[in-house]
Amino acid sequence: MPIKNSTNNSATTLPVAKRTAFNAVGRSCSGELSQDVAQALGCKSGTIRLLNGYEGQHGGFGLAHIEAHENRIKQIKNSGFHSVHAYISAILDNYSMAALQEDGRIVLIYENSMVYHHLICQWDSDLSIWSVTTAIPKRNIRNLNILWKVSAA
Repeated sequence: MPIKNSTNNSATTLPVAKRTAFNAVGRSCSGELSQDVAQALGCKSGTIRLLNGYEGQHGGFGLAHIEAHENRIKQIKNSGFHSVHAYISAILDNYSMAALQEDGRIVLIYENSMVYHHLICQWDSDLSIWSVTTAIPKRNIRNLNILWKVSAA
């Protein structure tokens, strides 16, 4: 999928790592960081999307990064999710807390059966979206300053 360069109108090929990650039936995994949550966090609102990403020696991001960690995949499956896409979609659809890390990344948290499902996202200025860095189920929410919680109905 080419993107237009606004300065010279030439098409540039988007690197594979920055392309949207699709599941087996061709669906993407995306959500939205709403204006009210973004305001509470002091960051930009916008689309949140799972990209193909990569895994490197010193970290990575996206689908490739999450899938590179065998224990993480086991944790996700043991939490009742059949795929990384299903897991991330569940967090995006159900998060009830949000925090901002010191490095500027946002953390969305979905609590279910005393497990805190963390989705960490980083702003991608090339794409103007929040890109999923990683996702992990945890038994706690240590060392996070929760700045937004869903209002009780």
